[in-house]
Amino acid sequence: MTPRELIPALADAVALLDQACDRSAAYARRDGGSTARVDRLGATCEPIQPRAGFTLCAWVGGRLVERSCDDLTASAVAHCAGELAERARSLGAVATVRSSAPSEPTVRHFAHPQRSDARLVPAADKIAAARALRAELDGAEHLREAIAIVGDSHAEIVHVDRAHRFSQELHR
Repeated sequence: MTPRELIPALADAVALLDQACDRSAAYARRDGGSTARVDRLGATCEPIQPRAGFTLCAWVGGRLVERSCDDLTASAVAHCAGELAERARSLGAVATVRSSAPSEPTVRHFAHPQRSDARLVPAADKIAAARALRAELDGAEHLREAIAIVGDSHAEIVHVDRAHRFSQELHR
């Protein structure tokens, strides 16, 4: 699942945690991208090792307790929420009466505008860009070895609490 697809499960986890403690939140993220590298020996273009996961947080008696997992599935979120709620209770957490949350949470999606999607650029073009960058440096005085790196990174980020359902896409 993508972090955005996980929002309903994260909202359920926050609701469960809010029954056990004063405040809770959830955060999920997935990162990826690629890197083209050119040096005097050759050129490579490789994907960046993808990373993904979520963290559930609960405010318990003046401290924050968390549970993180790298499995972006609804069942993993539910399992971790149950574990964290039980841990919060074992630490003496008690949900207190608080100001009412909005009847409907604020839902927003933010996306960074891009002229073209770097994920669609062929590896050969990324290597050519790195070669051009390296060529600009060749022959510079006092330079022994130039290594040029051209990369792109992409992240999908989600934040969920009692009053918010935020998601964001970042492309660089």
